[in-house]
Amino acid sequence: MEEEQRNLGEKIEQLFKMLYALNMKKEGGAKSRRKTCKKMKK
Repeated sequence: MEEEQRNLGEKIEQLFKMLYALNMKKEGGAKSRRKTCKKMKK
């Protein structure tokens, strides 16, 4: 059960990263993109 929850959490994280990337592309700001990359690594 724990493993399933962990896998789900990873999938959700990937989705958020994808959404982040799409939003950054829309904005087109390199500076804001760099900041979000640092946040996502943590």
